[in-house]
Amino acid sequence: MRKIVIALMVLCLTTSLVFAAKNAFEYGVEAYEQGNNEIAIEQFTIALKKKSNNVFSHIYRALAYVELDKYDKAFEDYNLAIALEPNYAEAYYYRANAYSDIGNYTKAITDYSKVIEIDANYTEAYYSRANVYNHIGDYAKAIADYSKVIEIDANYTEVYYSRANTYSDAGDYSKAIADYSKVIEIDVNHTNAYINRGSNYVNLGDYAEAIFDFNQAININPNEVFAYNNRALAYVKIGDHAKAIDDFDQVIKLYPEYARAYIYRANTYSKLGNYEKAVEDYTQAIKLDPKNAIVYNYRAFAYIKIGNYAKVIKDATQAIKLDPDDAKAYSYRALAYNNLGNYDEAISDYTQAIELAPNKVSTYIGRGLAYSMIDDYSKAIEDFTQAIKLNPNNIDIYNNRAISYSRLGEYDKALEDYASSIEINPNHAKTYYSRAFAYSTLRDYNKAVADFTQAIDLDPNNANAYINRAIAHKALNNFENATRDAKTACELGECKLFQPSESSEETELENY
Repeated sequence: MRKIVIALMVLCLTTSLVFAAKNAFEYGVEAYEQGNNEIAIEQFTIALKKKSNNVFSHIYRALAYVELDKYDKAFEDYNLAIALEPNYAEAYYYRANAYSDIGNYTKAITDYSKVIEIDANYTEAYYSRANVYNHIGDYAKAIADYSKVIEIDANYTEVYYSRANTYSDAGDYSKAIADYSKVIEIDVNHTNAYINRGSNYVNLGDYAEAIFDFNQAININPNEVFAYNNRALAYVKIGDHAKAIDDFDQVIKLYPEYARAYIYRANTYSKLGNYEKAVEDYTQAIKLDPKNAIVYNYRAFAYIKIGNYAKVIKDATQAIKLDPDDAKAYSYRALAYNNLGNYDEAISDYTQAIELAPNKVSTYIGRGLAYSMIDDYSKAIEDFTQAIKLNPNNIDIYNNRAISYSRLGEYDKALEDYASSIEINPNHAKTYYSRAFAYSTLRDYNKAVADFTQAIDLDPNNANAYINRAIAHKALNNFENATRDAKTACELGECKLFQPSESSEETELENY
């Protein structure tokens, strides 16, 4: 790394510089290096009063101003230094750094480029320009500059590391891994290289290599939080949730203020079906990060699984307050309203969710079911039809639309939907059961018996199927078969002889 060397600067001063000015400059440098920036500025100002065209005093005073976040003053000094020495690379370099600090990346790039024009081997200029390119997402140019640094200095460890990070950001995980490996070759104890290489192995689905790298990082530093964190995430990917939870426990022990660790552990508990534990962790994450709408959504989902719909509504409402464009929060709240029988509120929320995310299948299903519950079957059919357009292979949507058609007396369309459902999945007992009802309503009892029989073959413990097949047999004067079915239904716990089931076979709302 290039630095302004005091000895060289002093040599560059003309012999006409008075002794007092020399001392002021040297005292200024000493104060700057000790972090006494106010004193440094005073001393450089004294030096400049003695010799106003001293480039180095301007640069050093500018550096001190930067430390105090007085960028306007710093730019004045950098500009004066450049006016005095238009080909002095360091002046452009430090001004570029200042521009980068305040987010003026265009001017920073211009100055770094000027440095390179003056000195084609100025590695820090390439490196810093690459960092700016990386920051603004111009990964190709960043990689080109990092590569130039490596061409000049092949042992510059951190440039391999930075280029690896850029390859990773650009989605070129294999090249990222190659660069991280080079870093490790140069520095076998570079923990971050192991962690990042492991993360890129995760991106490639090579979880064994990833876990190996995270283990290496932990061996080097047993207190490396993110090695445990990322290893836990790798364990989640391979379904080893117990080990994942152990690692998240360690993350929380080392870094108890890390909200994401609680979120990750909560998500893992959810995968295990332990929603009470998940709620505890989401609650802790909310305490640490109360303005994170996503966590309220996560906890709302856990409450859905627990069946606590009042709390679902509370959490979803808070998520909406934090992010009014959060379609998922509206969907969760709508689902809760549906389950509580508040269908108008559910429809309102589903409608808002659809406006925000018009291609979400489950939202149309949910609103369709809500319309069904208030007997607005025409609108229910519209929603189920849209859901089918988005996902033509979901049998539950066809079945729900079929039920709505049946309620409107449009049995031909209902039978078409049941046929489509059976074509997609010929082993779904409920579809045959529901179609059998439609046939019974149309008094096509032979087909009803056939479908009830198919439903029973697929689900032999469905007592209602036996009862309703018995009714169909009775309608066909097959009293012996009817009696046998009624007896079987009774053995299964349903002794409602010849009483048809009134239950519908509507699908449950999709959880997402």
